[in-house]
Amino acid sequence: MNKKLITFASAAALAVALPAAAFAHGLGSDLHLGLNSNSNVQAFFHRGEDRGDHKEKAASGSVTAVSSTGFTLKANNGSTYTVNTAEAQIIMQAFGNKISLADIHVGDSIRVNGSLNSSDASQIDAKVVIVSPANTHPASGRGTVSAVSGNSLTLKLNNDGIMSTATVNTSANTSIVGQNGATTTSSSIQVGSKITVKGLWDEINNVLNAIKIRILK
Repeated sequence: MNKKLITFASAAALAVALPAAAFAHGLGSDLHLGLNSNSNVQAFFHRGEDRGDHKEKAASGSVTAVSSTGFTLKANNGSTYTVNTAEAQIIMQAFGNKISLADIHVGDSIRVNGSLNSSDASQIDAKVVIVSPANTHPASGRGTVSAVSGNSLTLKLNNDGIMSTATVNTSANTSIVGQNGATTTSSSIQVGSKITVKGLWDEINNVLNAIKIRILK
């Protein structure tokens, strides 16, 4: 979910009570929806959502169960499909990065394109799966690290004169690039480091789950 920028006046009124909200909304200039530049993926879905025959099927909906071979999709048209991901390219919608079946969870919003199984019309053998985790939206920002604790760090930001802080969580799937452009680990991020971060804002816990971090200084 891509949220609109709040105005300076409204941000100033909210900054004391909701500093994390000021961070989440004040980053629109860095937002990227990863599918915008992926013409191959977009071409799959331009043929029509929830349309299919014995050869091709595209559907959107939410995940109701996950298994070792795929997931169950409750489609927006009311149908239920078992989706086989064995041959699928699975992509996180926020920034277009590839993920695995293990990153799909119940409640996630899904777009899938593939073919109906020849022996079971309720099964889609997926070619491409686009995932939007539940209760999140893309967010990104730039600031100075003021604290580091395990896999979490506190980022201090100045958004148009509004000072705020945000908790940023990293994981084994977070891509971290150092000042020299080489891939590094979270241990390279220290108090005082200046970084840019892109990820998914958790609207329930008010934290940014980092997908990509670049260390600037």
